[in-house]
Amino acid sequence: MDFVYKDIKRSGSNLLKLGFQPLEENSSGDMTYSPYESWVPEAFGSISHAAEQGDEWLYEQVPPYYRQLMAEMDKDGVGKVTEEEIRQALVVRDPLVRNVVNHLTVKHHSEWYGGRSTGRWEEFYKGLDTEEVAYCEKWQTDMEWMREVSPFNGDNPVWHFHPVFFLDAIKGNYEREITVELIEKLLGHTNPWFTGTIGGRAFATHFKINYPEVFEFDKNDFVSRLNEQLIAYEITGAYHKAHFISQCLHESAHFDTTIEFGSGHNYDPGQHSDAIKNGNTVVGDGPRYKGRGLIQLTWKKNYQRFSNHSGIDCVNNPELVASIMDNAIKATCWFCRHL
Repeated sequence: MDFVYKDIKRSGSNLLKLGFQPLEENSSGDMTYSPYESWVPEAFGSISHAAEQGDEWLYEQVPPYYRQLMAEMDKDGVGKVTEEEIRQALVVRDPLVRNVVNHLTVKHHSEWYGGRSTGRWEEFYKGLDTEEVAYCEKWQTDMEWMREVSPFNGDNPVWHFHPVFFLDAIKGNYEREITVELIEKLLGHTNPWFTGTIGGRAFATHFKINYPEVFEFDKNDFVSRLNEQLIAYEITGAYHKAHFISQCLHESAHFDTTIEFGSGHNYDPGQHSDAIKNGNTVVGDGPRYKGRGLIQLTWKKNYQRFSNHSGIDCVNNPELVASIMDNAIKATCWFCRHL
């Protein structure tokens, strides 16, 4: 995603004119110090500067507030503003502040990679008791996903930005209808889609053999069917489409699969605390009703609801959601509108 930085910094960049700012961490290797990375006061300074340009009384107190935060951070060189103060400063509901924050693009290490194993969290864990350590380690393990996805598996800082605002800004280069070119731009490659390769060699072989109707699905045909269903389910606004596509890319491993890579045993009763209430009542329901589709439909309860809606009997034959592209797209659009 370094194209983000290069494009924004390039002289005359449209993104720069639209208010996007590329900021980078000066990583210390210690996640407890991350709230005090150099990009944070830069962000506060941008908010303060933006407010100073306005005449309305509403913004009179904004510049002093953020200048005070910056002064506190610079007072002793180590930054003693609390995490809560920083969080409050970045979630102010004022439209001017939110507009600046929504246009930040920040390159930093992510908590979605490696968890405690990276060594960057040791200072954080020092003050915790045994129960807190166990809870936090599990939380980090559950959140971690980048290790399994190239090119994010190198433990390098990555660009983070607001997907809706960013895609809305670049929509001037594309039609509002989803296109192959747009998706390839987001993916960063022109390789075939729906190959299963991100799941590993064994999964890719299984995917090719068992899902021949979706394997390497024709890109133009896919986009045509997708746009048709987006209209049918009234997912037509630019912001809605941006959110929809970003979620699809995440859950389908960048349009590489229509079925969850994992076995699904973790959704079995006795393995997941929410299994029973979501309809998975017997061992085996987990794998049977694991994630399928582009935004993965999970749990027997949701398969039943989609079956009732669509008339497709995916309760008795859940593979129909993953093995037929029309069903995968339809289930995804339905999920977006009803869950």
